[in-house]
Amino acid sequence: MVLIIDDEYALQEVMAEILGLSGISVVAADSGEEGIRLFSKYHDQIRMIFLDLHLPGMGGRATLRALREIDPRIDVVIMSGQPEVSAMAEFSGQKHLSYLEKPFTLDVLVASVTTVLTASECR
Repeated sequence: MVLIIDDEYALQEVMAEILGLSGISVVAADSGEEGIRLFSKYHDQIRMIFLDLHLPGMGGRATLRALREIDPRIDVVIMSGQPEVSAMAEFSGQKHLSYLEKPFTLDVLVASVTTVLTASECR
């Protein structure tokens, strides 16, 4: 199962539909607080998280810290419209963390999931 935390409902829907066609179940949250609640509830089933860096309210950075408190080894894909260098600068050295620049194509989304899930199976 994949958790999507993004305040753009249309993006959640498209990602869920595409991942669903690939046989991956999805739960989605539109805020950091809701994402943390869902991760706490489904922690044993969630294999990776897509996290928008720019969430209203709690924000992506604070959400990431809270998710890491629950499970420091969960694979998280940070999503942002910023270039990777500026968006990821503060996260250098963190494990189980990758980046997906918005907007992205469907092929890039599926490749991102495949890469992360394949790497996690090798651990």
